[in-house]
Amino acid sequence: GYFLDNELEWFGRTAGGSENGLFIEIMKLPENHSAKRALIEFLKKCYNNKISSFNKAWQLKCANWSQVAAFKQLPACNSRARLDQRKFLEIVGEKYFGTLAAAIRKADPNHLLLGSRFAGNAPEWAWRSAGKHCDVISFNMYPWLDLETGNTDELRQRIWHFYRLAKRPMMITEWSFLGLDAG
Repeated sequence: GYFLDNELEWFGRTAGGSENGLFIEIMKLPENHSAKRALIEFLKKCYNNKISSFNKAWQLKCANWSQVAAFKQLPACNSRARLDQRKFLEIVGEKYFGTLAAAIRKADPNHLLLGSRFAGNAPEWAWRSAGKHCDVISFNMYPWLDLETGNTDELRQRIWHFYRLAKRPMMITEWSFLGLDAG
């Protein structure tokens, strides 16, 4: 089978990234970058190309869409803005996994798609998109374990959560653990 990639920054590059971290990273891009253009087109479509509707929803006062494209950050100040961010990122996930899956299946339909080796975790939208297009979901794990008690409940729950999102077999492709005495 094929791995699509390895440990992409699904949460974005900022420390303590969030479910919408990749949206934040896209906003930092130049206006002419394809990802930034796709984001602005998505927002235009959401608001029927009406900057006034966008302004109302996002609580902004932009004169036009060019001004929105020029922003280096576009904070989600309310639930509607966060929903827009998530919907856009769901499209990103679908485009990423769907495009790669179609290309690989066209070239080699007889092998498995083994996911993109998530770095221990990824936003929920990424797990769901991977599950729609991959045969197996792969991820790397380096959990902290309490070797004195041997309690693995939290780790087990985390893996089940990944499975419920992706609805595909799970494969851990890198594994080690640190004991609580490792410092």
